Amino acid sequence: MNEWQDPSSCDCRAHEGIELFVATNSELQVTGGDAFDAQVLGRVPSELEHLCGKILENGGRVHGCFRADTYIVLRALFEVAVDTSYGELQSCFLASRVHGFGLRWFRFPTDGFLRRHRAGLTKKRYASKGSKVVSTDPVAAAQCEEGIENFHECHASYPSGCSPSGRYDGYLNYLKNQNPPRDSKPALVFTSLNDYHDLESRTPKELGKSNHADLKDQLPAMGEGHPAAVIGYLYYVKQEGAESSNCELTAPDDTDYHIGIGFDKDTAKRLRDHPELVKNKKSIPKPLQQASVIVEMTPHFRFHFENDIWTVDNLQKAIGRQVRVVGQLILDSEHYTSGQDCAIAGTSSDRKSCWRASAWELHPVERFQVCNKSTNDCGREESTDWIELDSL
Repeated sequence: MNEWQDPSSCDCRAHEGIELFVATNSELQVTGGDAFDAQVLGRVPSELEHLCGKILENGGRVHGCFRADTYIVLRALFEVAVDTSYGELQSCFLASRVHGFGLRWFRFPTDGFLRRHRAGLTKKRYASKGSKVVSTDPVAAAQCEEGIENFHECHASYPSGCSPSGRYDGYLNYLKNQNPPRDSKPALVFTSLNDYHDLESRTPKELGKSNHADLKDQLPAMGEGHPAAVIGYLYYVKQEGAESSNCELTAPDDTDYHIGIGFDKDTAKRLRDHPELVKNKKSIPKPLQQASVIVEMTPHFRFHFENDIWTVDNLQKAIGRQVRVVGQLILDSEHYTSGQDCAIAGTSSDRKSCWRASAWELHPVERFQVCNKSTNDCGREESTDWIELDSL
């Protein structure tokens, strides 16, 4: 991918807006809740899949340059028939450096659902059903208005989620609510707890529960916001409850899946032989939690790419199996405390109460594959031995 150009002769204004309009020769159809400003309407036809690559390839020549804080708004008007019977939704992606926050992905979903936390980087207002303004800053914490019915309304109106008090780290939630391209090539591959301990040892100690944006340069240098992979064993999966990133919703379709990945083959065999130890359990044995790193499947990513495939029931079929998970690497600073993150537990009390091996996690999960070999060992490379969850 080319670096954004910023030649000395450039006369671009720092806050110049750039809009790209793309239309097909099909009839545009707009329905109900899809009629929003700066929205992608409809579905991207396969013959235009190369569009994003061309824009990225030539982006530096639009108006002569891009500055780091140039705003990009894309308005694409697509409506063509796409067979989604197998859940094979096509998407288009763009990247831009925005407001000094580094590289961020813009995803244009094929089902017409507005991803306002992408287009919102123009600082336009976000509107829920009825065009009610609820948030003006995509990385700011927000108080929830009444009547949020599901994650669709949540993430269309609140890029960083919301809570009744509006007290949470909005930038952290904004990272969690990204929808990166699911064909991302992982820059890092974790195969042991030592890999995570290395990250923990280099994590800035000044990081707290509410200052994630203050470290927006240091953490990406460690890999945050980039695709990473973890290869280990599926220890457990839990349906999460109310969280500010999902507007405090509690219905199963509106909450994250909290998935524990461990690295001990003997433990994995015991779980595979006795999945009842963790299956459908509200409370996971503490030793398993403390030996697990976390990956999270978000409701919006599940819906757009693996609807009715990434389910708790299907995941539990893979308990004890070796898995390969690809997702966005982030440091969940909400849990970067000695009482929760076992990697930094400093007292005997903390070592008893901590419940995760690291605060670093993959969030959201983009790919989830299961080893299909009888040895339960598929190595670390991509191969046909890794199968998708619905092939179990």
